[in-house]
Amino acid sequence: MDHEQVRLAVAGLLDALELDMPPEERELTSKRVADLWAELLSGVGEEPAALLRGGFSGGHQDLVALREIPFFSMCEHHLLPFFGKVSIAYLPGPSGQIAGASNLARVVSLVSRRLQIQERLTSEIAEAVMEGVSAAGVLVVAEGEHLCMTMKDHTDVGSKLLTTSVVGALRDDPDLRREAMSLLRRAEQEYMG
Repeated sequence: MDHEQVRLAVAGLLDALELDMPPEERELTSKRVADLWAELLSGVGEEPAALLRGGFSGGHQDLVALREIPFFSMCEHHLLPFFGKVSIAYLPGPSGQIAGASNLARVVSLVSRRLQIQERLTSEIAEAVMEGVSAAGVLVVAEGEHLCMTMKDHTDVGSKLLTTSVVGALRDDPDLRREAMSLLRRAEQEYMG
């Protein structure tokens, strides 16, 4: 990212909006916004599967799930935030390699630190887990609230977009897919109930 170019663009935007802002505050705001965007887009060019390579040789052959991993991302259509939770279930491959739970959360964080749409975010997480631990199958469910929708039409406040991505054996085997979904729902019902 060209930090100086972003800073100048923000300064230009503030001028174009004809805001009554002292020049020194405009300069500080432009720098703060450029710094923030560098952080918000720090996942660009990074390979999320690399965070999972190596994993642990647990010899585990049954489903593994991690629920309600928080995420924050920026909508590529409006440059406004969307945020929510991601749940991941995966079936280890023949080697039984498993991922560390914190590394799964890091994958979600890295993938969300890009200009995104939630559908692609969900797919990229599933692909990273599939590749990173050589999983036999992966199911990812994301639930997000999009400020680009709720801020412009206040009647949509609290609405959530749900997306899924299912790959490998969990896509091919309806019984496994149901078991993975049931595992995520059961945990949700116990948590909510």
